[in-house]
Amino acid sequence: MNPLSADTRKWLILAALAAALVVVFFVLNQLVPDAASVLRRGRKDLDRGRYVAARSAFEQAMAMSRKSSGVRCEARLFYSISFVREGRFREGERELEAFIAEYPNSFWTPQAYFDLAYCRRNLGKEGAAYRIYVQIIDLFSNTSWAEYARDKLKEFGGRAPGDVR
Repeated sequence: MNPLSADTRKWLILAALAAALVVVFFVLNQLVPDAASVLRRGRKDLDRGRYVAARSAFEQAMAMSRKSSGVRCEARLFYSISFVREGRFREGERELEAFIAEYPNSFWTPQAYFDLAYCRRNLGKEGAAYRIYVQIIDLFSNTSWAEYARDKLKEFGGRAPGDVR
């Protein structure tokens, strides 16, 4: 039996250490996920109707992210939307207003306005919802949200409700 040369033993030891580092990195990444993976988990929970779990994940993703990060912005929006999907329109309205104030120029802002209008309609604030749909068309005319808003305006029969709330 031929013993391994000193150089071969060094390379085998280095290869084993490299493999061990890869395994440790993988395990640590699973134990301490990054904000984007927490956000993905929250989106899955939201899609499955697990609103409390989704909000928890979104809060965690926000806490792990800088205010200016795309992950935090998206987590903040879907945190708000979780209330809307749960039928908690007052909380949804409050959270969406806060999102719009915090992220007035985000990619997600037109959706936030649209969901805010949905909350207001469900809270009996027809005039406020109408005005938001018009605002979406004015501010975000080149987005699909403007088209959705035009469709919603048709539901009002071509005239604004008298509600001024």
